[in-house]
Amino acid sequence: DEARDRQLGDLLLGALEELHEWSLHIYTSQTEAQVAQYGIYGPKVFYHKHVNQSEAYAQHRSADVLFLPLAFRSTIQEVLVTSAPMKMGEYLASGRPILVHAPPDTFIAKHIRQHRAGVVIDKPDSHALASALRDIASNAELRQSIYMNAITLAAEYNVERARDTFWNTVEATARD
Repeated sequence: DEARDRQLGDLLLGALEELHEWSLHIYTSQTEAQVAQYGIYGPKVFYHKHVNQSEAYAQHRSADVLFLPLAFRSTIQEVLVTSAPMKMGEYLASGRPILVHAPPDTFIAKHIRQHRAGVVIDKPDSHALASALRDIASNAELRQSIYMNAITLAAEYNVERARDTFWNTVEATARD
C-alpha cells in the first residue's frame, strides 16, 4: 500500500533530519524511481542495487543500525499483527543493533521487546525514532546487551532447527 510506505518513509526521513550524521542505505531489487515513489529519497538516502545473500549479510554486519519497520496503517493490518519478516532472523544474527518500528500489538514488537533483542518504537513518531537512534549510538552497554540477546534469539530462527522442528511435528502428527 503506497500510502503506508510513504508514511514509513516520511517518519524515518524525519528522524534522519534531526540526526545530521546519519543516513539511510537501501539495498533493493526495486528501481531508485520505485523507491522514490514511496517518498524515500533525498540527500540522506543512498540507493544500492540488490546484492546476493552473502553480500547482504556483509552489509548487515557493517551497518550501524538495522531498521525493521511494519506498517501502522495497512489494508492487511490483521496479517501484520502475526507477521515475522524473513529479515528478522538475518538481522538478529548480524550482531548489529536493530531498531523495530511497528505497532505495539504486532508479534515483532512484542517479541523483540520481550527478548530485549533490539529497540522498539511502537508509535508513528519521527522524534521517537531519532531519540532511539541517538540512544543506540551513545550507549555501548545498550548495544552490547542488544547484541547478546539478539544472538541468543537468532538461534530460534536457525534454518536447520526450524526444519527439524517441522519434521518432528509431522512425525508426531502422523503417529497420532
